[in-house]
Amino acid sequence: MDAVYKIRRDDGLFSTGGHIPRFTKNGKIWKTLGYLKRHLKEMDFDRARYSYANCQIIEYVESQPIPIHTIINEAQERSEELSRRREERRERQRIERLEREFELKKEELRVLKMKLKK
Repeated sequence: MDAVYKIRRDDGLFSTGGHIPRFTKNGKIWKTLGYLKRHLKEMDFDRARYSYANCQIIEYVESQPIPIHTIINEAQERSEELSRRREERRERQRIERLEREFELKKEELRVLKMKLKK
């Protein structure tokens, strides 16, 4: 796996590199640790120490690439699963409502039968 490097300051901004580095949201990417070390060596020692006080070298490692269709398929499957669960929940709620209505009708019928017997 290939890695790339950035220099990050404590405030989260990244070095732009160069002789007098600035710090920005994106900063510069060094393709190898050797290139980054060369940048530090080319700077005057005092300037490097001052510019990069409270900084860290961040290593970004590329993970195994994932084909986009895999992500799309997973998202579609998840969406279909959520839709299926939502439909099942609605159906259970409908059945519960019908059962309550049925119990009410049974009770009404029982009351009517009792009235007829009197």
